Amino acid sequence: MASARPQAGTHPSTESNLTITAGIRRVLEEHVAICRELLQLAEAEQRALTDGSSEELTRCTAARRELLSRLDSVNPQLQRVADQWRSLSLAQRQTCPDIAVLVRQGQDLILKLTTANRDLEQAWARRGAGVPAATTSPGAQPHFVAELYRRMGTL
Repeated sequence: MASARPQAGTHPSTESNLTITAGIRRVLEEHVAICRELLQLAEAEQRALTDGSSEELTRCTAARRELLSRLDSVNPQLQRVADQWRSLSLAQRQTCPDIAVLVRQGQDLILKLTTANRDLEQAWARRGAGVPAATTSPGAQPHFVAELYRRMGTL
């Protein structure tokens, strides 16, 4: 009869922590990927504004809507994994330096996105048009980045 006990050399809480950190890593990787795509899109939109390509601007707007929708679905997961990360002991967290790297990458990309979106808003204003409503970012909120760093500082 098979036993439900873990294999020799493993500990149930260690297996649980590995599952938790794998989930955290997956969500952070997804968030970083979306942020990278948003940054690339902002750069493409800036080029389209400079070139005056209305077709490319329409494509960028549609792509941004889709990416922001994906970002909205990842945000609650980020909060959940942040709570899980904080529930781990310092010793457990120190065994996963790659997670800290992913958090920093995400924060850096958010700062770059905030700057890119501010530049886009200025480019739209110079063009005589407002930023399409569906493309505004969280970075448009006052003190968004400062609040992000405050929240993420406990990771």
